[in-house]
Amino acid sequence: MNDSKGGVPQQWQATRADPSRPGRRFASTLAVVLLGAALAACAQLHPEPPVVVFRGVSLRDVALSGATLDVALQVKNPNPFNIDVQRVTYQLFADSTLVGTGQPENALFVPAKDSAIITLPVAFTFRALGNVAFQLVARGSVNYRLTGQVSFGTPIGTMTRDFDQRGTFNSSQIR
Repeated sequence: MNDSKGGVPQQWQATRADPSRPGRRFASTLAVVLLGAALAACAQLHPEPPVVVFRGVSLRDVALSGATLDVALQVKNPNPFNIDVQRVTYQLFADSTLVGTGQPENALFVPAKDSAIITLPVAFTFRALGNVAFQLVARGSVNYRLTGQVSFGTPIGTMTRDFDQRGTFNSSQIR
């Protein structure tokens, strides 16, 4: 029985699938749905960096040589998933004077599409802050710059972002 093309018996020839068969249609639909879900998941997992906003400063401790301030920052999470702020390093400048550096003592959890306050301890000496204190008293304000890095955990791993925020610190913000 060799009434086939190319000398291959008919029972061995591949048959073309009928696109009207329900199993074929289901498989095609399932593939499209899975592809769409995968693309949506990828879009959702592309994390945006948290937004850091200065909220104020309070005096934590005073000694003969200097003091420690607590700088309050609001960390806003624009993502549709929770993030764990695992590490923050920072440098605080008043005008062009480096006031202090460091990292907070505790990690921070920020819920999806929400915000949380993180407190950064900044230790400084009175000697280093002489000119800044004079400007604050004379003008009632001083320009600041807060720079650093924040590392946060996401569903796809740890990401690190730089931040650089500038503004004006008014003496009325001291609590």
